[in-house]
Amino acid sequence: MIWASERNRKQVKNIIDKIENQANRMILGNFRSTPCAFLNRQTPDQHPIKRILNSEMLNQPSTHPSPIHNMLDQQSLTQLNINNIEIIHQHQIQPWESFSLEINNMKVNKEKAKEVVNNQITQMKTDSENLLFTDGSNIPEQGTAAAALLNNSTSFACRINSAKNSSSFEAEVTAINIGLKIFKNNLNNLHSGTQHFIFNNQLNIFCDNQATLTAISKPPKSTSLQFRFNKIFTLLKSISSNPTTPIQLFWCPAHVGISENERVDTLAKEATIDNQQFQLEDQPQSLSTLQQQIQKKYKFNKIKKPLIRNNIKLTTLPFKIFNKLNQIERGGGAAIYQLRQ
Repeated sequence: MIWASERNRKQVKNIIDKIENQANRMILGNFRSTPCAFLNRQTPDQHPIKRILNSEMLNQPSTHPSPIHNMLDQQSLTQLNINNIEIIHQHQIQPWESFSLEINNMKVNKEKAKEVVNNQITQMKTDSENLLFTDGSNIPEQGTAAAALLNNSTSFACRINSAKNSSSFEAEVTAINIGLKIFKNNLNNLHSGTQHFIFNNQLNIFCDNQATLTAISKPPKSTSLQFRFNKIFTLLKSISSNPTTPIQLFWCPAHVGISENERVDTLAKEATIDNQQFQLEDQPQSLSTLQQQIQKKYKFNKIKKPLIRNNIKLTTLPFKIFNKLNQIERGGGAAIYQLRQ
């Protein structure tokens, strides 16, 4: 039981939200399958940010606009290219569905990592296992590109976007997606007997970006770049469903002389130039990239004003004292209410 008042309104709201969340999970858990199609169908066709901005632009402006409204105009919205912003969906997998991939070498010191990775590569080649190296590159004034190298023989690199409209993390994630597509196509050809560029054995994915490996090792979340993670998740499940091709993730250090990693890094950097043969077009703009652009475009000066309480100016807020005072006031209010009853 919690006493609701104006002072603890935020705390009460958080508790109610948690109760509602648990109730929804219990309700969905009673179904044989989570109604993902229904939930996604209820998702708006366009991103909420776009609706809010359009509403602010089309409605009658206030006679006393805020600084935010003063900065917004149709030209700035066009420059931000919000029409192509990604749509983030909820409930991508069933509540009872589990998926997890172990990431190797995450706790290995960088000084020892080169030796460890080289030994792993040598052993995998001896065991005729598949090796996939991926890398992304973001070079200002040139662009963002991704590359993948499979078994040191099959490679593909392409330009994703300009350096302004996509991040290096997006390039790393796209490189994983490209590499898995290459392996999946070769796996289909292997089963049909048309070509033999891969082994019908374990797939080992090497990447020098730990954040990317952590993100793909679990089911996709309702966060930015979800459209890319969904494709990766589908490919990982499809490949690992074959008992002869399990998947292992490996972190490897960058720029320490690992030949396959250096080669795929070079491929990614070369693909950032505009006149490359392959270029991904009509890619949704990630929400995180748009947020970074807005933060760079609009800089706010934060002015720290002193707080006045009981006619005393406080430059540093004594939160512990305030919390104690609030507890005393709440306790006194509760006692008075009980006495009145």
